[in-house]
Amino acid sequence: MAAVQHVLPEMRARGDGTLLLTTGVSSTVPAPFLANVGMAMAGPRNWAHALHTELGPEGIYVGTVTIASSIVPGSGEADPDAIGVRYYAMYQQRHRTEEIIGDLGAFQALVDQRVGVALDTAGSADATQ
Repeated sequence: MAAVQHVLPEMRARGDGTLLLTTGVSSTVPAPFLANVGMAMAGPRNWAHALHTELGPEGIYVGTVTIASSIVPGSGEADPDAIGVRYYAMYQQRHRTEEIIGDLGAFQALVDQRVGVALDTAGSADATQ
Protein backbone atom coordinates (compact mmCIF):
# COMPACT_ATOMS: atom_id res chain seq x y z
CA MET A 1 0.00 0.00 0.00
CA ALA A 2 2.80 2.38 0.85
CA ALA A 3 4.45 1.85 -2.54
CA VAL A 4 1.16 2.51 -4.36
CA GLN A 5 0.57 5.65 -2.31
CA HIS A 6 4.08 6.78 -3.20
CA VAL A 7 3.82 6.35 -6.99
CA LEU A 8 0.13 7.02 -7.59
CA PRO A 9 0.24 10.85 -7.47
CA GLU A 10 2.82 10.95 -10.29
CA MET A 11 0.84 8.42 -12.33
CA ARG A 12 -2.29 10.52 -11.91
CA ALA A 13 -0.42 13.66 -12.94
CA ARG A 14 0.85 11.88 -16.11
CA GLY A 15 -2.48 10.18 -16.80
CA ASP A 16 -0.63 6.90 -17.29
CA GLY A 17 0.89 4.10 -15.26
CA THR A 18 0.72 0.46 -14.30
CA LEU A 19 0.36 -1.17 -10.89
CA LEU A 20 0.74 -4.94 -10.66
CA LEU A 21 0.10 -6.57 -7.28
CA THR A 22 0.85 -10.18 -6.40
CA THR A 23 -1.00 -12.51 -4.04
CA GLY A 24 -1.11 -16.21 -3.35
CA VAL A 25 -3.78 -18.81 -3.93
CA SER A 26 -5.26 -18.43 -0.44
CA SER A 27 -6.46 -14.95 -1.47
CA THR A 28 -8.95 -16.73 -3.73
CA VAL A 29 -9.51 -20.20 -2.25
CA PRO A 30 -10.26 -20.22 1.50
CA ALA A 31 -7.90 -22.67 3.20
CA PRO A 32 -8.14 -23.18 6.97
CA PHE A 33 -4.45 -24.12 7.16
CA LEU A 34 -3.56 -20.78 5.50
CA ALA A 35 -6.28 -18.63 7.06
CA ASN A 36 -3.93 -16.01 8.49
CA VAL A 37 -2.03 -15.40 5.25
CA GLY A 38 -5.19 -15.81 3.17
CA MET A 39 -6.82 -12.98 5.05
CA ALA A 40 -3.75 -10.81 4.49
CA MET A 41 -3.67 -11.61 0.76
CA ALA A 42 -7.38 -11.27 0.08
CA GLY A 43 -7.27 -7.57 0.97
CA PRO A 44 -4.67 -6.53 -1.64
CA ARG A 45 -6.37 -8.72 -4.27
CA ASN A 46 -9.72 -7.03 -3.62
CA TRP A 47 -8.01 -3.63 -3.54
CA ALA A 48 -6.38 -4.29 -6.94
CA HIS A 49 -9.79 -5.07 -8.46
CA ALA A 50 -11.25 -1.89 -6.95
CA LEU A 51 -8.30 0.23 -8.12
CA HIS A 52 -8.60 -1.24 -11.62
CA THR A 53 -12.18 0.04 -11.79
CA GLU A 54 -11.41 3.40 -10.20
CA LEU A 55 -8.16 4.29 -11.94
CA GLY A 56 -8.79 2.86 -15.42
CA PRO A 57 -10.63 5.97 -16.63
CA GLU A 58 -7.57 8.01 -15.57
CA GLY A 59 -5.27 5.94 -17.81
CA ILE A 60 -3.80 3.90 -14.95
CA TYR A 61 -3.85 0.14 -15.32
CA VAL A 62 -4.06 -2.04 -12.21
CA GLY A 63 -3.80 -5.80 -12.25
CA THR A 64 -3.18 -8.62 -9.82
CA VAL A 65 -1.33 -11.89 -10.24
CA THR A 66 -2.47 -14.80 -8.09
CA ILE A 67 0.16 -17.49 -7.67
CA ALA A 68 -1.50 -20.89 -7.21
CA SER A 69 1.62 -23.00 -7.62
CA SER A 70 5.09 -23.50 -6.28
CA ILE A 71 7.53 -21.38 -8.27
CA VAL A 72 10.08 -23.81 -9.70
CA PRO A 73 12.59 -23.25 -12.50
CA GLY A 74 11.78 -25.41 -15.50
CA SER A 75 8.22 -26.13 -14.35
CA GLY A 76 6.24 -24.66 -17.23
CA GLU A 77 3.92 -21.81 -16.28
CA ALA A 78 5.37 -21.68 -12.74
CA ASP A 79 8.91 -21.15 -14.02
CA PRO A 80 10.15 -17.71 -12.84
CA ASP A 81 10.87 -16.61 -16.42
CA ALA A 82 7.41 -17.73 -17.58
CA ILE A 83 5.86 -15.77 -14.72
CA GLY A 84 7.84 -12.72 -15.78
CA VAL A 85 6.47 -13.09 -19.31
CA ARG A 86 2.92 -13.12 -17.90
CA TYR A 87 3.59 -9.92 -15.93
CA TYR A 88 5.01 -8.24 -19.01
CA ALA A 89 2.04 -9.32 -21.12
CA MET A 90 -0.32 -7.80 -18.56
CA TYR A 91 1.69 -4.58 -18.65
CA GLN A 92 1.56 -4.44 -22.45
CA GLN A 93 -2.07 -5.45 -22.94
CA ARG A 94 -3.55 -3.60 -19.92
CA HIS A 95 -7.00 -5.17 -20.05
CA ARG A 96 -7.06 -8.18 -17.69
CA THR A 97 -7.60 -7.43 -14.04
CA GLU A 98 -6.24 -10.77 -12.89
CA GLU A 99 -3.88 -13.49 -14.03
CA ILE A 100 -3.84 -16.82 -12.21
CA ILE A 101 -0.69 -18.89 -12.35
CA GLY A 102 -1.37 -22.50 -11.44
CA ASP A 103 -4.50 -24.52 -10.91
CA LEU A 104 -7.12 -23.17 -8.49
CA GLY A 105 -9.11 -26.41 -8.82
CA ALA A 106 -6.14 -28.51 -7.74
CA PHE A 107 -5.61 -26.31 -4.71
CA GLN A 108 -9.32 -26.48 -3.85
CA ALA A 109 -9.09 -30.30 -4.03
CA LEU A 110 -6.12 -30.19 -1.63
CA VAL A 111 -8.11 -28.01 0.78
CA ASP A 112 -11.11 -30.33 0.53
CA GLN A 113 -8.90 -33.35 1.17
CA ARG A 114 -7.20 -31.78 4.19
CA VAL A 115 -10.48 -30.54 5.64
CA GLY A 116 -12.07 -33.95 5.01
CA VAL A 117 -9.18 -35.69 6.78
CA ALA A 118 -9.49 -33.28 9.70
CA LEU A 119 -13.25 -33.89 9.89
CA ASP A 120 -12.76 -37.67 9.69
CA THR A 121 -10.16 -37.53 12.45
CA ALA A 122 -12.38 -35.35 14.63
CA GLY A 123 -15.34 -37.64 13.99
CA SER A 124 -13.29 -40.71 14.91
CA ALA A 125 -12.20 -39.10 18.15
CA ASP A 126 -15.78 -38.21 19.03
CA ALA A 127 -17.01 -41.73 18.23
CA THR A 128 -14.53 -43.32 20.62
CA GLN A 129 -15.51 -41.18 23.61
